[in-house]
Amino acid sequence: GDNASRVFKDIGNGNWNNLNPIDVIIVFNVISFLLISLVPAALPLFLVKGFDHPLALLLSGFCCLGPQQLIIEVIILYFVTRRLTAGMAKEEVWAVYTGATFAGSVCVALLGGFHMGPAAGSAGLWATFCIRNPRAPLTLFPLQRSFEARWVGTGILALNALQFLG
Repeated sequence: GDNASRVFKDIGNGNWNNLNPIDVIIVFNVISFLLISLVPAALPLFLVKGFDHPLALLLSGFCCLGPQQLIIEVIILYFVTRRLTAGMAKEEVWAVYTGATFAGSVCVALLGGFHMGPAAGSAGLWATFCIRNPRAPLTLFPLQRSFEARWVGTGILALNALQFLG
């Protein structure tokens, strides 16, 4: 809609400062997906293989490897993460997202590595919201029931711990 056309217009004009950081992260994910789809030789830039590609420790958080993952991540970023970060300063969103991405990628690298994706950055932003607003009601789709943010955050933490443990 109007927001998407404004985002692409701002990007085309170089007005990155006007954009919501989540919109920029979505655009980076789309561009990186197109890049690895059209130029498969670029894929190693986004794969965390131990510490073979240090740049991948950050870039992997801005790349989805397949169309299904891209669609799911765009939906989650736009409809969930964007909403939860509405009250945060842009600089803080960037710091939390890139810091969590880097930390998640280091964990992936220590375990032998492959791909981080946007999950750690999003989880970092969600955790920030849950810590700051522990009693805020969050409605979980498709349950249509509200839960306090602290319980949603605990669930996210448990899922990430299970993913980390393999």
